[in-house]
Amino acid sequence: MEWVANQTTGVHLDFVTSADAIQFDVMITRNLSVGIDSSERRSTFVAVVDGVETDRVALDEGHRLWVREDKSHTEEPGAASRFSLRLGPSAGSERRVVIWLPHNSWVEIRGMRASAPLLPAPSRGELTWLHHGSSISHGTNAAGPQETWPAIAAAGLGVDVINLGFNGQALLDPFTARSIRDTAADVITLKIGINLVNGDSMRARTLIPAIHGFLDTIREGHPHTPIVFISPIACPIHEDIPGPTVVIEEGTTELCFGTPRALDENDGVLTLRRIRALAERAIGQRATSDSRLFYMDGRDLFTEHDAHLLYDNLHPDGDGYRLMGERFAALARTTGSALAAAFEIAS
Repeated sequence: MEWVANQTTGVHLDFVTSADAIQFDVMITRNLSVGIDSSERRSTFVAVVDGVETDRVALDEGHRLWVREDKSHTEEPGAASRFSLRLGPSAGSERRVVIWLPHNSWVEIRGMRASAPLLPAPSRGELTWLHHGSSISHGTNAAGPQETWPAIAAAGLGVDVINLGFNGQALLDPFTARSIRDTAADVITLKIGINLVNGDSMRARTLIPAIHGFLDTIREGHPHTPIVFISPIACPIHEDIPGPTVVIEEGTTELCFGTPRALDENDGVLTLRRIRALAERAIGQRATSDSRLFYMDGRDLFTEHDAHLLYDNLHPDGDGYRLMGERFAALARTTGSALAAAFEIAS
């Protein structure tokens, strides 16, 4: 959890400047699976000027934590990086500049240099949308920090996103709920379910009070903030097959599968279909006394017909992320949807 929470998905620097370029000194740390080519998981920094991307730099440098299948790891120290991002000619005029940090790396900024002052950007009056979810929300396999689905959705809606997507760690942890409780936000979305099946880590008996406890904690700091609970997207390997998820190499490809076994309707073992039913019931009951709590079926973002975009049977590819981000933004503007109700209250 510490490793993935340190990764800077969604984190960006926002300022105004008349500089034509900015030079950075950074120390990058990445956790990588043993056997992977580190160049396939580069750390990408992106410069956006007045809403238009002007430059990006993808680095295969810094410290590496090589993680084995049993989760033990070996540390490989690396060197710090120095690079520049071009902002384009300014003719001395100040412009709004956003620098997106890598979504899949730890980043320590050790220095910044520019030919003109970097001033804090004034507020644009945007809504702040806080989202929490799994690796699908974290977007660790996305091509860059702007290509995660929450970043795509936020750009489409014109809101500022705080992405608390944690690769493999959306497990209803109380400390995650406390972090959300203590963070200012106008709208909160929680996309929960797939990691519970991946690890076969809960049963129906523990899931329901865990959902209520998670929401109770958030409500301590956000008594009136609209919250949308989003169930898992479609994932055929786990719709009716429980975890733990296993990874099997097929040629040069790693594919994910469930762990087939006979299920009894009273055994409490969780599949995605069971989680959706339990969560919808729990949120529905709770919403009778909480008019700003909503339930949304994750299959509205990614359906079974989209399953061919799950490149490893579990995670969407770039086209899948774009589809999810665009659908989220569209639903937030569709009268009658849970997202539209939440964003309307927030605005």
